[in-house]
Amino acid sequence: MRNGTTNRTTGGHTMDHTQNRPRGLAPRGLALAALGLSTALAGCDFEVINPGPVEDDFLDRVEAHAAVIAGTARMFADGLDNIALTGASVSRELFPAGSTGSFGISNFQQEGFLFFDDTHVAWTEQQRARFMAEDAFRRFGESTEVDRSSYDLAAEAALLAGYANRLLGENFCEAVLPTEDGTSSGALPYTAFLERAEDWFSQAITIATAADASEIANAARAGRASIRVDLGDWAGAVQDAQAVPAGFVYQAGYNQLDSEQFNRIYWANAGQPYRSVSTWNTQWEEYYATTGDPRVSWFWRDSDTDEPFDAFEVGLPANDADAGTGDAAVAVVEDSVPNGLVPHFVQTKYPREASNMNLSTKWEMNLIEAEAALRGGSIAPAFDLMNLRRADLGIDLLDPTGLSLDEAWTLFRRERGIELWLEARRMWDLRRWEMDNAPGELHFLEDKNDPRSFLRADQTLCYPIPRAEREANPLLPLNP
Repeated sequence: MRNGTTNRTTGGHTMDHTQNRPRGLAPRGLALAALGLSTALAGCDFEVINPGPVEDDFLDRVEAHAAVIAGTARMFADGLDNIALTGASVSRELFPAGSTGSFGISNFQQEGFLFFDDTHVAWTEQQRARFMAEDAFRRFGESTEVDRSSYDLAAEAALLAGYANRLLGENFCEAVLPTEDGTSSGALPYTAFLERAEDWFSQAITIATAADASEIANAARAGRASIRVDLGDWAGAVQDAQAVPAGFVYQAGYNQLDSEQFNRIYWANAGQPYRSVSTWNTQWEEYYATTGDPRVSWFWRDSDTDEPFDAFEVGLPANDADAGTGDAAVAVVEDSVPNGLVPHFVQTKYPREASNMNLSTKWEMNLIEAEAALRGGSIAPAFDLMNLRRADLGIDLLDPTGLSLDEAWTLFRRERGIELWLEARRMWDLRRWEMDNAPGELHFLEDKNDPRSFLRADQTLCYPIPRAEREANPLLPLNP
């Protein structure tokens, strides 16, 4: 255990970062806050001490390095679950069930549209996480107390920088990055984030290998495999994916210290106090009720007694009106359900405030290999890879017999959606498949061309650079 900053769980090759911190600080202040809120750096004394801000150069000392990493991981987790919640509604992993302030889904987003001056468009936490990780790596390189080339915390900083850049590249339409003179660039292609992520993952692999930090090295290989998919390097992606060991899982951590550090998807959907989203009118509503696939499990509550019922064990409610409803009326369905109140069907992938979120898993690596096989026209090997997970879960295997390539792709699209459900990945998958003109069909409830999805025909699958950045950056137009 690293003293006082990071709780590691090595069973199943998982890692969970948790760190209490104040909100709303500039990037350097966030690193200071992480240090101030770290626990004592000797033994395993978990008394929390917050002496307030410290001098910046103290962060260069080796005693502060673990706290800097913990604060960076905390900021990244915040940015991740903000995007995961909103992106889930835009891509119809969940359905909007009424806006409730900061946990709501805006009217634009209810129709699958991300508008640049929507107050719910994220950017700050994601960019702060990227900055903090990259700055930590710089600090460690300038330290006279450690050798960055074989320092496990430097590998971890590079890994977090890789994930932060992946999050931005997969979810934002364009990039803005720092320049050599310390200012910000104008709008760059989103691939600038992805290329940066690949480089950071590569550095993490090199340093983690030298430091004998196998978990970090495996996470970096898995992260780089996903980035190589994003960049169209399928040979490189498969090579990395195959190098990740069976059973590997790497997660972003959440905790129940206070609501600022909760898993946002859980908290927005739990029922008390929020019912902002629902699995109603998504492809997982009927799929889980029919198959019991635990990867997309959900339950509903009786509208009169509030008693919970597992949708697979009991089935769907006889009528939508028998289930409780969301927080408020949703305009896009006002003609389809009474008063526009969406039935509140509760996801259980994240059953508590402290539920962690996958960043990379061996199961995703198998799907990368499967997609590469399908892109090469090989159906049976792709299904063998997908069925590894199904066999492990004890659910029905997929049968490729007699399927056309288009039909095989349709099942693959669904399977990837199941495995990566609510992990801030679906919006990008839909976008890249659309750009690639990939074979197969979407489920009608996530298809913007089907009116039953209640999505706009001009659905957007990436966040625009938001108004706040445009107002602060003279190289960006105020209105895209």
